[in-house]
Amino acid sequence: MGTYLGLFNSSICLPQIIASCLSFASFPVLGSSIPAMILVSGTLLVVGAASVSIIKVQYSK
Repeated sequence: MGTYLGLFNSSICLPQIIASCLSFASFPVLGSSIPAMILVSGTLLVVGAASVSIIKVQYSK
């Protein structure tokens, strides 16, 4: 049970750590503007939501 909990925890924490590290690099590129960061994150959220509709489930018989 501990292994499954550790894998689940890493699947939650690792993307957050990576996003935090990338935000330190992208914040100065955007001119240190918080509204620009929110605009980029909102745009990426919409792109991610739209990309989910591309995935099609195929059932094998």
